[in-house]
Amino acid sequence: MTGYVGRSKARLIRAQQRLRCGWGRGGSAATAPEPVQPPTCPEPVPEPAVLPEPTVAPEPASAALAAAATSPLLSRRFFIGASIAAGSAGLAAALIPYARQAPAILEEAAPALFETPRDFAASPEVGLPHPGRGAPVLTRQVSLLNENTGERVQATYWADGDYVLEELERVHHVLRDHHADQMHAIDPKLVDMLYLLGDRLETSEPFHILSAYRTRKTNAKLARRYDGVAYNSFHMKGMAVDLHLPGRRKRDLVRAAVSLQRGGVGNYRSYVHLDSGPTRRW
Repeated sequence: MTGYVGRSKARLIRAQQRLRCGWGRGGSAATAPEPVQPPTCPEPVPEPAVLPEPTVAPEPASAALAAAATSPLLSRRFFIGASIAAGSAGLAAALIPYARQAPAILEEAAPALFETPRDFAASPEVGLPHPGRGAPVLTRQVSLLNENTGERVQATYWADGDYVLEELERVHHVLRDHHADQMHAIDPKLVDMLYLLGDRLETSEPFHILSAYRTRKTNAKLARRYDGVAYNSFHMKGMAVDLHLPGRRKRDLVRAAVSLQRGGVGNYRSYVHLDSGPTRRW
């Protein structure tokens, strides 16, 4: 079948050629046909060669950034200089390999990042905030008057970054239990509160002390006689005083004591209670 179709197609092509070119029946022709030139294929066009991209030399700022980033500890000065030189985007890209150094960076920057202005500056020696008004405070002094005995003390109990034991003993003596004539160590934190309270009130007048250290026997006697005396009072531990300040309103003392945010503050009819226990008020 395939051969038949092929022969028929060939005969059809020859008949068309005879009609178009004037060939005879026997295949002769008045004029010989022009030879048919085979089609010519266009030559392939070569693809353009791909040239490598030129290498761009780093800018001076980028080179300086890369050199600074090799430092074992990145400093705040590096951060500021690199940000100005290369911009925030370039700085972020350059710092990615050094992200593990973040704890060291924060440790170096912590003092400047987290210090905030306050009324009191921190005292590293005793952990006590003390007034920061220009020059650092080198000494701390309290002035006290025991109304039961009439004894007075003005003691510089803290100097050169530490407590002065001899001066604290003078405070212990004036704040003793006068009923039993027994002395007990007064909590230094309580003395610090008295110092801070005097500074907050901006006074050098002595605080008038009504009660300070009490023996267990004295405290039990006062608890039976007066309302509001606790049977397990901080007075028995040398951690509390009851006081007032002549010439100053009691509410001013209470407000100033509460603002210290240290220990307990009690507002009673004729005096103010201070103790170095947990921070609270009543």
